[in-house]
Amino acid sequence: MKIFRCLKGVINLIIVLTLFVPFISPTIAVTLAKRLSGRILLQVQAQGQAWYVNPVNLQRYYLGRPTDAFNIMRSLGLGISNADLTRIPEAGSTQAGDSVLRKRLSGRILLQVQAQGQAWYVNPVNLQRYYLGRPTDAFNIMRSLGLGISNADLAAIKAHPGEAVTAPPATTPPTAPSPAPPTSQRTIPAFIYAMRTNWPDAEFNDFQLNAIRDMSMRYVQGTPSFLWSSIESGPSGGIMKWNVTDAEMDMLSAKGLKVVPFINLPKLTGLHWNSSILRTDPRYRAEFGEFAYEVVNRYKNHPAWSGVAAVWGGSSDIWRDDTGAEISWNQPEVVIPLLNAAYDGIKRADPNTIVVGFNMGADVGATDWEQWHRRAFTLSPRFDWFGVQSHSNPVGVVPSDSPYRGVLGLTNVRSFLDQNGYNQKPVFLNEGGFHIFNSQFNEQSQAEQAVETYVVARAQNINLKGWMHFTLFGSAENPAGCGAVNDGDNWGIMSCYIKGSGVLPSPRPAYRALQTLFSTVNFADYNYEATLSGAPNQISPFVYRFAKASNASSKLWVIFSPRIGRSEPVSQDVSINIAPATRATRIDMLGNQTALQADGNGNVNVRSTSSPVYIRTGL
Repeated sequence: MKIFRCLKGVINLIIVLTLFVPFISPTIAVTLAKRLSGRILLQVQAQGQAWYVNPVNLQRYYLGRPTDAFNIMRSLGLGISNADLTRIPEAGSTQAGDSVLRKRLSGRILLQVQAQGQAWYVNPVNLQRYYLGRPTDAFNIMRSLGLGISNADLAAIKAHPGEAVTAPPATTPPTAPSPAPPTSQRTIPAFIYAMRTNWPDAEFNDFQLNAIRDMSMRYVQGTPSFLWSSIESGPSGGIMKWNVTDAEMDMLSAKGLKVVPFINLPKLTGLHWNSSILRTDPRYRAEFGEFAYEVVNRYKNHPAWSGVAAVWGGSSDIWRDDTGAEISWNQPEVVIPLLNAAYDGIKRADPNTIVVGFNMGADVGATDWEQWHRRAFTLSPRFDWFGVQSHSNPVGVVPSDSPYRGVLGLTNVRSFLDQNGYNQKPVFLNEGGFHIFNSQFNEQSQAEQAVETYVVARAQNINLKGWMHFTLFGSAENPAGCGAVNDGDNWGIMSCYIKGSGVLPSPRPAYRALQTLFSTVNFADYNYEATLSGAPNQISPFVYRFAKASNASSKLWVIFSPRIGRSEPVSQDVSINIAPATRATRIDMLGNQTALQADGNGNVNVRSTSSPVYIRTGL
């Protein structure tokens, strides 16, 4: 646990504060050390070097570099319970607190051991505690609390053994700490099969993570939520509440799962702790970038960290209001600086984490989608993978009015990126699913579309890195809250969860179909080889061939008839040549298996319907 993270930047900032602090007169050594017990001293006749006078032994400790500061806090920081900490009022509070405890801990640095080791400094002047959070917070604290001292007076305070009697000479201010070194070897699969969870809830977290693991999927999003407003609070921000997120990350790793976090913004015009600081304010960008840094810096070495993080600054499907006017806080000119701030924060924490940028909805018309992104591209956006969202578009269809929708529409996304100078950027489908409470899809067709999208996605030559399926299940306080009014239930591959009922969600056909795809067929073990049949907006069957990565002679064919419009797909007989194999296994969408024998020419006959069928040879 990196309990000293919050002190980074403190030491590098205080050297510039010389002009803001008072000067003290010389006095005798013992009296001076006692009077300055617990103070932070700035050596104004040198380079503003900082020293901390330890109240325990009245010796001074040099705070020259971040590593020096960390060692001091490890040895001198005092653990404190939440209950005792509340007895010391925060800075600016009118509460009296516990006067005895406040005097006893005057000048001490306290570590909040029952939380996440947050650090607090008890100012000897007013006996109030100051949170040592971000560099900006530390700057304000040191400007108001740091005390200037002459070289002569500093020499009268005994230096801790091993410390220099005077600070090492410095011709230039110390530089900021270097970025964290590259994380230890991290493996990211060629294609990420992932599932969006319900919002985290202790009532069903264990169940939903087990359900994903039992499908043989290994990547999730949504648990933890990484909601900025849930993690950071305080009158000026900087109060970080990590305990829930820590526990959820540990739960993921215990189940062998990894998270693709969605580091997004509250849908508010201003900061959630200060609405007067708008998205257009440089302070907002700085705070969002710092939050992204804090998340990645905390979890980059956690076993549940995937090494891929999505960043969202707005959604293009809501960048116009009902009248068609642009929503000011979701315009590209507002969103892109925020995305760039998050990108910079993430890379500062871990250069190896892949940043999926944009993640805008493709469900709007082509004109709006293209206009938004062309404006965005003129602003020099920073991202590693291009994220997109697309919902409820039949797998075999590319709509003429929204050509970027659906898995086949991703080929148009690829062309658009190439035409605008981003031909080297991979694509990631960060959100996509199929809702069931309308006349287009029901539970059966939802299952078919979910499986077929994963299959077709692998067959597109568009440098597609993965798909985040939306979603596992919804939840509500009562049955009336489920159904079409509930996003999670509308799109879920499991039934709605009624909180407090004790009745767990049951699998819908889509859950069983995906379980078959990944557990029975072991689809992730195969690489795409060829498209043998099928084309956008045509009724002919789609036939794809894959080969096992570890044994190219083991083949897998996937066959289905596409759903064009609202008509039922056309069932047709398809002949598959499996030679040189003579035997194959037919697996239907829900996992039922049948042995097949090829004819003299190596052919097996398969009936193509709306439900995908797998033909597998070898092992």
